[in-house]
Amino acid sequence: MERVLKIVQPILLALWITMAAGGVVNAVDTDSNNGGFVSVFDSKLKRADRYFENFEYKTAIKLYLKLVDKGKINDHIRLRLAESYLKINDPINAEKWYAEVIHSPEITAVHQIQYAQTLLSTGKYQQAREVIDQYEFAKSDYRSEAILATLDRLDIFYEDSVNYGVNSVESNHQEFSDFSPTVFKEGIVFVSNRSKKGKKFRWDDTPFLDLYYTDGDLASARPFSNRLNSKYHEGPVAFFDDFNGIIFTRSNYYDGELGSTEEGVNNLQLYTATWNEKIQDWDQIEAFPLNIEEYSFGHPSLSDDGQRLYFVSDMPGGFGGTDVYLSNKTETGWSEPVNLGEVINTPGNEMYPQVTGDDLFFASNGHGGLGGLDLYQVDISQDQAIVRNMGYPVNTPADDFGISFLPNSDKAFISSNRQGKDNIYQVDILAEDLHQVLANNAINSNLEENVDNLEPLLATNELSTEQDLELANTDEDLVTINTAILDLESQLALEDAKLNVMVDGEVIQTTTADENGNVTLTVPAGKEYILMAKKDGFEDKEISLPAASLGQEEDILIALQPSDDEQLPELSTPQEETLAVNETQNLDPIAVEGERLVDSGIMANEKKQLTGVALLDVPEFEGEQTTSEAADTKVNQQELDPLDVEGERLVDSGLTTEDRDQLTGVALLDVPEFEEETGTPAE
Repeated sequence: MERVLKIVQPILLALWITMAAGGVVNAVDTDSNNGGFVSVFDSKLKRADRYFENFEYKTAIKLYLKLVDKGKINDHIRLRLAESYLKINDPINAEKWYAEVIHSPEITAVHQIQYAQTLLSTGKYQQAREVIDQYEFAKSDYRSEAILATLDRLDIFYEDSVNYGVNSVESNHQEFSDFSPTVFKEGIVFVSNRSKKGKKFRWDDTPFLDLYYTDGDLASARPFSNRLNSKYHEGPVAFFDDFNGIIFTRSNYYDGELGSTEEGVNNLQLYTATWNEKIQDWDQIEAFPLNIEEYSFGHPSLSDDGQRLYFVSDMPGGFGGTDVYLSNKTETGWSEPVNLGEVINTPGNEMYPQVTGDDLFFASNGHGGLGGLDLYQVDISQDQAIVRNMGYPVNTPADDFGISFLPNSDKAFISSNRQGKDNIYQVDILAEDLHQVLANNAINSNLEENVDNLEPLLATNELSTEQDLELANTDEDLVTINTAILDLESQLALEDAKLNVMVDGEVIQTTTADENGNVTLTVPAGKEYILMAKKDGFEDKEISLPAASLGQEEDILIALQPSDDEQLPELSTPQEETLAVNETQNLDPIAVEGERLVDSGIMANEKKQLTGVALLDVPEFEGEQTTSEAADTKVNQQELDPLDVEGERLVDSGLTTEDRDQLTGVALLDVPEFEEETGTPAE
């Protein structure tokens, strides 16, 4: 499954239009449509794009593929398919679609490197090298140097393979994902999406993650705690105080409330709990004091004495996507986090830290490696840290991560999707000294001088400001981006327009335009940035700023097209209990039942008959404008997709005439038919 530090609520995005002025960067319009198809195609493409922008990639893939099957395909669709497959961790299909679109003008350095990484993940090392050598953008990307350095000495990472024995744990299977095992008393606690109950994570249409425990094989595992497991994500975890305390990762869900950022993103956070012997379960669940709701915190690991906490976060001040941080226990709590520095952290993602004695193990896709996430080791007691790749067969072209060592043993567990789904594997360390095995696998032993291994972070008691971000990067080359946001038709400034700055698909900064529609950003150079401008009543706009094209200061003009589209309902959210009602329209309340929207005025037995429909918030209409008989005719026409009824009344082919007569205050939305309990378009 895709390893992310976020759960997302809907962010409805549409096509954006960019205008250029003198000195403006040659931005790449990532939503251009070269197909020239009819409006029906445009409507279906917009629907697929909305699911993509809403982070519901599995559903978006189905909709894009339907267009492909009908011969309606362009580079925009090819690229969206490649990116969607990459997000759900399907490198084989991602590689296929990147290969078809790699020569498109829509392609940026990020896409070229992502294509190279998918080739690495499928073991096609020579093709990955050719992609980097061929494209100018790829050569300028920070990841290309690490990839090429690995490919130049690939044989070294296979030399010591005889020192490991890697075996699939009994009962591993391909129905669901199990990963990140942690020793707990006489057994292990691990993370799994094996539950067949509850909601699904719409990112990849799989169940949410829970914690499980077993003291035998995985088939006999049971939920670890009814109090810790919620209806959203839990895991990984770390234990302390002789297994009487726990620090665990969970979606930002506390006291029955789901927290989110201003952009509708529900980040992961850290929580603590204490074992209650009386109730035989965990109690006193508290949010970890270092959490910042605007950013993700997760993947905890504690030193043997419980005094040092290592964790992962995407907060500003780091080196890339997610970095590893350290906090020390004090008399009053936990110290301000410290970034472990550029030796360990890269512009890519570092995740799943595990500290054992003086050794810190972690997973990364930014150090080159054999493909996907690789496991690395570093001796944190040394003044000059040297990062070492653990080599094959611990690492493979697939994702390898989440290592955990059995105490007083030469055995460990790792997590890997080398056979498809994430599964747990046992590693037997056959050599007497693991450090000797790793001695030749250093990836940074050629450092000529000691690199500061601890990078002080911004204060965590408040959200970082634009000035904080600039101060945090005083040793880096910075780029100033002056952005003006205008109304395309009137050419007037759009005050209070929102501008999101994204790197690798993650929002790193959100700013509001002033009264003149201006936004000034200061960001580190050498990265590919996506600017997303949005304002109510206007179609959104997204542009890409390739790293190679950025100078010290750039002027960007973004003109937003006034929206004249019919307002679509929001896509699925983690909180589906109720929908807000526009009180100014005197609407009947709208309620949610499963994955279908139904009018609260309909009886329960009638609600069950509503399939394949969604209700819009519209005022009640005084008169009938479409008869039931006429509506029946339209509904039963197979060419409708799936229902497309003219007039002011909602009609469903599964309802009787009497049922329809009770449907007031609703209208039909052209959406894909939904399967029961899934919220995804039916095949």
